[in-house]
Amino acid sequence: MTFTFKNFIAALLLLSGAVILCTLGYWQVQRLEWKSDVIEALEREYNKSTEERQSTLTELRNADKGISYITLKGTLLFDKEIKYGPKSHDGEIGYHIITPLKTKAGTVLVSRGWVDDTYTAPSKTKYTLVTGIIRAPDWNRFTPNNNPSTDVWTKLDISQIAQVKNIDNVFPKILYATESAYKNDPVITIHSNWYPRNKHKQYAIFWFSIAFIFLGFFGFYISRSRRSLS
Repeated sequence: MTFTFKNFIAALLLLSGAVILCTLGYWQVQRLEWKSDVIEALEREYNKSTEERQSTLTELRNADKGISYITLKGTLLFDKEIKYGPKSHDGEIGYHIITPLKTKAGTVLVSRGWVDDTYTAPSKTKYTLVTGIIRAPDWNRFTPNNNPSTDVWTKLDISQIAQVKNIDNVFPKILYATESAYKNDPVITIHSNWYPRNKHKQYAIFWFSIAFIFLGFFGFYISRSRRSLS
């Protein structure tokens, strides 16, 4: 067997594939380190005392933290809330209720929890404390667009909600409530101590394993070619 240009290309593709896969594995290791730091930061947030959780939107803007576990004081504007979903809870289909909380330093959208189709918004505003995780909402490219004309909301696009509901000075993150906003609240609190998905270790092992297989094929191919040339 003669080591031809075709053999060279095949070997090069195997080696290039192994390098690319190792790069993907290393990227996942970096993501794992970053995600671990985020989770550690969240643990510190959850361990805050009641006094340490007290905050304002001004303090949050100045701190510029990605995620915080806080308590905000303000007025819930029920006439501007939206139903986000549909979302299921214990096998039932309903919605997550998103209610603006107006504070002295601006307004933040609060994901208060889950309701069924019988939910009716209170007729009056409510001055209260809301405790929870404040973070940026997320969705993917497969999430359908909102349809404000029919009041159908499938993703938490804060700027769009603020524009449609005429909310001024809105904070660019969502407060996911971990406690009921007030006594006899009909909304079922569903948010608990939230952590981002962290499967980067499994992803890294996967990519490095495939890279090892490619390198094995490359070594076998080179060894076989050398024996054929001798």
